[in-house]
Amino acid sequence: MLGRAMQQRYLVESGSSVNLHDLYRFSEANPFLPSIKPMHEKYGQFGNSYAGQKVILLVRDPRDAVVSRYHQHRDTLPFETLESYVKESDDLSDYIQFYNDWQQYRDRAQSLLVVRYEDLKANTHPEVTRIFCFLNVSITADEVQQAIDYASFKNMRKMEVDGSQQVRAGVMSSRDVNQPDSFKVRKGTIGGYRSELSDKAIALIDTTVQQQLNPVYGYH
Repeated sequence: MLGRAMQQRYLVESGSSVNLHDLYRFSEANPFLPSIKPMHEKYGQFGNSYAGQKVILLVRDPRDAVVSRYHQHRDTLPFETLESYVKESDDLSDYIQFYNDWQQYRDRAQSLLVVRYEDLKANTHPEVTRIFCFLNVSITADEVQQAIDYASFKNMRKMEVDGSQQVRAGVMSSRDVNQPDSFKVRKGTIGGYRSELSDKAIALIDTTVQQQLNPVYGYH
């Protein structure tokens, strides 16, 4: 959404093959735009990388995030089922520790904006507008809406299926047309983990979140 909105407003050649994931290139093409470096990590990122930087931290309910991760990487994980994965792996705890670390070390960043996936789904336009305000980038309400429409679940799924050049980043390259659950754009539901796990597994990860995750994120 950020890439599409900035492309529409600042990079006139909307039909170009610009990679909308590579936000840093936008600042190279237009020096009036901030240098934005997207990073896709879940732990161990508190060295000098963020010192003095403005940081947008995009989070998702770690229970949904860990289920999504299983489906995307199931062929490389040493677990036969989703049930065994959530019970035996350390990934849920790693996600939780990462979120907790950001609260502990948030002062290392110049400023920190926390954006929840769930809020982006429920109130997309005001959340995207809030991000652009944080970035000090001027975008009109209409341009924000156009970017939201472009990044709809239906359109993103179509682009992943078709192998669109505008979203050609490696994060979307693991799709297997014979395994719909392997797609990056899979379901995008909130609380979807409850429909995929047994009551026992749900109770286990709910308790883990309740006991370990900083309540500031609102996932209790």
